[in-house]
Amino acid sequence: MVRLWAANTDLDWFDFLAAQPEVDEVNFWQPSGNVKFGAIGEGELFLFKLKSPRNVVGGFGVLSQSTNMPLSLAWEAFGLKNGARSLPEMRQRILQYRPDVHGEVDPMIGCRIVVQPVFLPEPLWIPQPVSWSRSIVVGKTYDTGAAEGRCLWEQIMAAAEAASSSKQRSGLAEQRAPYVGPRFGEPCLIPPRLGQGAFRLAVQTLMDGSVRLPGAVYCPHWRLRTSNHIAAAESTKSRTVSCYGVTSIASSTPDILLSMST
Repeated sequence: MVRLWAANTDLDWFDFLAAQPEVDEVNFWQPSGNVKFGAIGEGELFLFKLKSPRNVVGGFGVLSQSTNMPLSLAWEAFGLKNGARSLPEMRQRILQYRPDVHGEVDPMIGCRIVVQPVFLPEPLWIPQPVSWSRSIVVGKTYDTGAAEGRCLWEQIMAAAEAASSSKQRSGLAEQRAPYVGPRFGEPCLIPPRLGQGAFRLAVQTLMDGSVRLPGAVYCPHWRLRTSNHIAAAESTKSRTVSCYGVTSIASSTPDILLSMST
């Protein structure tokens, strides 16, 4: 059994990202940053259920991870992949839902990191499930062990195959999604393929967890450094330690400095 999360999706967020070329990951953010998301797990499908008046599933992707983080870090990690043209625009959208954070410099928001997203062309949009209710605010979980969930899975696989075939016929690059295959096989988890932003958050989780690199000083929560800091640190006397594709620069500075190798 595999679960699918149909998330009530802002139309502006969807339209902006659907118009971007070759998007490999998106941050499906929630204005509230104090809720732990557990509706589905890593490798399960995250559906973009477009709000009224469209009332369809317009796309989907694979859930990579879910966390809460400051707005500034979400923008630094994902930029336009937050579904906004700028940080002020993203902040303004958050204020539309949460006017109570108007005075906060850097409010916490919920972030559902969805990789390998597919934005379906309008002819392939999928009607919302019959059981969907107008009273649903955030979203609803379906599972492939039930008839409705299994039907939704098969509709999504068929739409992904049709979208891929259409892009190949038009000579456009195929969207980065491993969904095309035996349509009527048993539903299964899909290994997430991390983009730069998702990788960065995975590194932060590593740093905040029990895995420790030898000889390094660790940064406070949410203090991953940028490539500019790396360059500055490399100009000083330091020692590098590599592990899991992450390079730490151990020096006299108070924080660990991280870079990503791909």
